[in-house]
Amino acid sequence: MIDVNISVQGDIDHLDDVELDSEYAQYMQQLSNIFNAESGEICCGNEMAINLEYYVYELNVNENYLKEKILESIHNYCTLSSVFRTSINVMFGKGVLRDTCLIDINVEDKFGVSKSFPVFIR
Repeated sequence: MIDVNISVQGDIDHLDDVELDSEYAQYMQQLSNIFNAESGEICCGNEMAINLEYYVYELNVNENYLKEKILESIHNYCTLSSVFRTSINVMFGKGVLRDTCLIDINVEDKFGVSKSFPVFIR
């Protein structure tokens, strides 16, 4: 199961509806599409979605490989990736039933304000 939390209720940037009136909101939606979509689900973006569970549990890739794969998808499919500096930190942890993976995505805007959100794979 993959949990993506790009905004928190009460945050100034919380996305309540589909209306995306800022570049930041658009970029957050593009990032969400990468992590939540199934392969072939997005028109003209068959390779856009990253099957994180496959990479973590089937291929057993390391942190660097997973980080590079995510950054590659962001640069290829997020049109606003040149506007926002995005960094990724991947950490693996020991779970009760199976191991977990936390991907911390940090997005910095052109004014130097950064916001991070986690992606959990469990």
